[in-house]
Amino acid sequence: MEIELGATVLQIKAFTWKTNFSFALNQTVITKLPPNGRPKNRQGGDIIYDAASKSLVEAGGFAEGERPYGLWAFKVDGVFSTDAEAAAWNAKVKDNLASPQGIIVGKHAGDYIFDDVNGDGIIDSKDQVFMGYRTPDKIGGMQNTFTYKGFALRVAVDYALGHVISNGALGRSLGQGRAFNEGAPEEALGPDIWQKSGDVNKKYARFSFADFDFGQRNYLRNATLGNNATYGSDVSPTFSKGDFLAFREISLAYDVPASITRRIHSTGMNVFFSVYNLGYLTKYQGLNPEIYSGYDPGGYPRPRQFSLGATLRF
Repeated sequence: MEIELGATVLQIKAFTWKTNFSFALNQTVITKLPPNGRPKNRQGGDIIYDAASKSLVEAGGFAEGERPYGLWAFKVDGVFSTDAEAAAWNAKVKDNLASPQGIIVGKHAGDYIFDDVNGDGIIDSKDQVFMGYRTPDKIGGMQNTFTYKGFALRVAVDYALGHVISNGALGRSLGQGRAFNEGAPEEALGPDIWQKSGDVNKKYARFSFADFDFGQRNYLRNATLGNNATYGSDVSPTFSKGDFLAFREISLAYDVPASITRRIHSTGMNVFFSVYNLGYLTKYQGLNPEIYSGYDPGGYPRPRQFSLGATLRF
């Protein structure tokens, strides 16, 4: 479904305000797949525990009647405050997704408390939980043009809603993919990360080195139904909504009066200044909310551009 509206909002003497608004709702559903004997003819995917039905179900991949490109991850219930708290958990639960050395060592203060969704005492692929979808299902934009005598001001915004992003760059830097090869982010010394025994109610596990190779894989943990990227971060604290409102363009133009342009034998002259990609209104804390793969590796955001020029007609 798509909606486009345009109107002259206000017109008073030499002042005019015109606006255009667009909205698109994209509801993608898979209708037919080759028969393969599986429920909904699902292709790919994995088996997870569904807390609602209290049973194992197939999820992910592509299946008839489902929206594609969903993302699952491992839910974090908190951070171990002390070694004693971690030891009590180790006595009841085994994390099979930690590194081989991490499994031997077990959890300690500052490690994530992963949710054992099915309560079988093992953290494995069946404990994945749904996080959202890679791609937005609602997109659109708005353009406003204000004119007064020879001046014209144009303001353009656009938006996207309904997708989630795993901040992989943050996960890699907090977990240090391989020792010392990632820069430490500001979160490593921030108020939301565990730093010492007794710290409670922290969002982030301890800053660590070689989290994937030798650690607990607090951050560098791949879900079979998640992004599953190299040094991916399929853990719930790195996920957030990617909804954004982008301030895409502001431009100001001025038509030079004909009484001036006639002096140089010109039929018209327009002078303009524009700024593109001014910024975003978003809760996503990574570099760029315009990520539609579900995984932000830390690439450069859209560059801010400035344009100054003039059009001279003869």
